[in-house]
Amino acid sequence: MRLFALSAVLLVGAAPAAVAGTLIVSDCGDTTPGGGGPGQLRRLINDANPGDLILVPACTIALTGSSGDDANDTGDLDITKNLTIQGTGATTVITRDPGLADRLVHVQAGVIVTLSDLTINGGGGAPVNGAGILNQGELHLAGVTVSAGTGQDGGGLYNDPGATLVLTDSTVQGNHASGGNGGGIYNKGTVSLTRTGVVQNDSTFAGAGISNWGGTLTLTDSTVSGNQTSGQTTGGGIASYTGGSVTITGSTVSGNTTWMAGGGIYTESATTIENSTISGNHLSHLTGADASGGGGLYVQLPGTASLIRVTVASNTIDSGSGSGLFNNGGFTGLTLKATLVAGNDCAGGAPPVSHNRNLDEGNTCGFAGTGDLTNVGDARLGALLNNGGPTLTHMPRTDSAAVDAGGATCAGAPTDQRGVSRPQGTACDIGAVEVTDLIFQDGFESGSTAAWSLTVDDGGDLSVTPAAALAGSLQGLQAVVNDTAGMYVEDLSPTNETRYRARFYFDTNSYDPGESLSHFRTRLFVMFDDAGTRRLSAIVLKRQGGSYSVLQRCRLDDNSQAQANNGNNGFIPISSGLHEIAVEWRRATGPASNDGFCQLTIDDGAATATLPAIQNNVSLLGIVRLGTQNVKAGASGTPYFDEFVSKRIGAIPPIN
Repeated sequence: MRLFALSAVLLVGAAPAAVAGTLIVSDCGDTTPGGGGPGQLRRLINDANPGDLILVPACTIALTGSSGDDANDTGDLDITKNLTIQGTGATTVITRDPGLADRLVHVQAGVIVTLSDLTINGGGGAPVNGAGILNQGELHLAGVTVSAGTGQDGGGLYNDPGATLVLTDSTVQGNHASGGNGGGIYNKGTVSLTRTGVVQNDSTFAGAGISNWGGTLTLTDSTVSGNQTSGQTTGGGIASYTGGSVTITGSTVSGNTTWMAGGGIYTESATTIENSTISGNHLSHLTGADASGGGGLYVQLPGTASLIRVTVASNTIDSGSGSGLFNNGGFTGLTLKATLVAGNDCAGGAPPVSHNRNLDEGNTCGFAGTGDLTNVGDARLGALLNNGGPTLTHMPRTDSAAVDAGGATCAGAPTDQRGVSRPQGTACDIGAVEVTDLIFQDGFESGSTAAWSLTVDDGGDLSVTPAAALAGSLQGLQAVVNDTAGMYVEDLSPTNETRYRARFYFDTNSYDPGESLSHFRTRLFVMFDDAGTRRLSAIVLKRQGGSYSVLQRCRLDDNSQAQANNGNNGFIPISSGLHEIAVEWRRATGPASNDGFCQLTIDDGAATATLPAIQNNVSLLGIVRLGTQNVKAGASGTPYFDEFVSKRIGAIPPIN
């Protein structure tokens, strides 16, 4: 899977073994005029038979010559036959010599071409359409980056009427439509994006990311982010005009900016958005008569938009109406089903039509359908983060009103935006993301700690080995303690958690935690806030007089620590050997609610220490560490850890 943020994306692919019909570039130059020299890419394109494969090594090919030629003699690469051109990844680059003002690739009508595992960089330098690639045929891009092109319409790519453009696992980044539309992609034909990012492009006019003029546009598991228009226009991320269609599934449109309407998406077309996120888009410089709205989405007649299980969050406008959604498509122009509106509104234009089970933090959308929720206050969404899957998403917290409020049938969507099955609870959640109970799990059966976010192993003293296998597994984690250095594995999967449960197996294996200031203790499991600077709870192991015991400490808002009052200062005596350890931490719901909770359970309830009614509202949980931490002088031995599981809500049963 691929995630797209505002940084460059590098793709690496391995060239296949040569087969019949394979030509290999041996000279990375470009001799023009004359159609290229022997072994050069231009010459091989000319010499190839239809259907041939051309392999390009890791090198930079700077095209030379002049524009205006369509016979592949000079200037851009003109492809007039069915071909596949494959590089070795990001280090295979096609660009242009500074003396050439032209696009880089021209796929002519009637041919089928595949480009894979290469970069098309820096095309244009003249007011051409499709500064990176002009497609008039059928073009497939797989593992391709199209970047830094500067042209008129389509700074990166231009897709002609009747042409088909398919991008898979690709990136369109940092292109410019100077004086034109579609900084990344301009489409009049059919364009399909799968697991592809359109990021950081800009245009003078409509659709800095993608401009769709009467074409068919489909996005699946893709990202349109950080694109920006500079003129008084529409559609910072995507602009689609009369006669076209737009289908967006499992995708995120975020952080885009435009001037007049539709910071994320502006549509005059038939538009369907499902299991997707529209977040953090912006309308800027709006004053007076220029002020329209739709920081996230703007629907304009004759366009329509149907949103099904979409999260519309934190979109903004400088002035005007409808920071999230603006419907100028008539009374049926905008329909919403199981959609979450948070941190922005639906004000302005005709109200959207509810197809039930939507959520509005306020009451700006006028929802009145079955199961609609209004005036809920804070919808309790997490930040736009990597919550799994190919795109960034907003994960609702476990106490969100959206949880289990989306109906039993999940609006016909068996999975959420990340591909996680619905429902995870008693019913489906409203919005693009289903709250997932399981946070992380590792039984170390892979033979390594690679599943964890970080491993601190003290030079190899923390390792996975069959000797540490517990609870019927084949591998476990051992810590060979021979100094005071801490050793642990760290998990960053928790995301602003308000409730956290974990279970692991631990064998003392004659481990001696050492002694410092009469404290015969070490920390086995520690929970932190997202920054990793505030310890929220810890499981402490003590060995004194040859006897072991364990304790859970929890930090309060006044920064003191509390532990269960069970007659033993919170410590639970345990025997030497194997034990199941389960821990729960819950954040207090308010600054003076005194309803936080901590609980330590040993061996499936054989012993329990509970700390109820505590005030611990200051921090959310974001990081956990398992291992030997805060080790004292004189510590020695080799404790074992295994079968770690963490969840948000559900109990974690022991392994039978």
